[in-house]
Amino acid sequence: MNLSPLLLFPLLVLRTPAAELFAGKTLAGWSEHAADADRGTNYWKAVDGCIACDSRANPPKKAVWLQSDAEYGDFELELEVKADGTLSGNSGIQVRSRWDEKAQRVDGPQVDIHPPDPWRVGLIYDETPGHNRWIQPSLKNWDIAPQPVPTGWTWNAGDWNTLKIRCEGTRITTWVNGVQRADLDGRGVLDDTHHTQRNVGAKGHVFLQLHGGAKADLKFRNLRVTEIVTSP
Repeated sequence: MNLSPLLLFPLLVLRTPAAELFAGKTLAGWSEHAADADRGTNYWKAVDGCIACDSRANPPKKAVWLQSDAEYGDFELELEVKADGTLSGNSGIQVRSRWDEKAQRVDGPQVDIHPPDPWRVGLIYDETPGHNRWIQPSLKNWDIAPQPVPTGWTWNAGDWNTLKIRCEGTRITTWVNGVQRADLDGRGVLDDTHHTQRNVGAKGHVFLQLHGGAKADLKFRNLRVTEIVTSP
């Protein structure tokens, strides 16, 4: 009887050592992207060992992003975030995404951070044209009602919170303060023509987002990425 080599030698999932995405003193390894109306405003800065974004005095006209220079496919991203929940603004972390210079936007899936509505933290929106909707939970557009939160879930308003995002294949899983918030099976979405034509959903950059019109006071620290490699 002939057996497939894959049956004799099962695939191994290997994790590379975690790499720091932020050195703590400068934004080396990152670049800012904004629409023409907000270029040169420099919302994103390295402050006291954190990536900081303060738009309280001057909200952007459109969204402004900070992009990691490196690209990632399958990986885990761990970080800490602090946000002032008394402000109107929200943020997000986009993964496997890309800046579209012509359209002046970022395409790809986004893990939401919304201090005024903390139940949204960790849920997944898709900024890709053809979707522009919540995909975890799966909804038809941007409109979302308050979602139930799991037992033991907490969001520390105005203090540090831990966030983990795992991207493997078409699956995206998120945890907030150690509690799972989303587990997306993205087959038929992240690998559809809207995503493949823009080369997002399977591989791309990490972005930190400041939402257009937002008055926000955000800080990110201890950003670490661990790449996942499947080997026969």
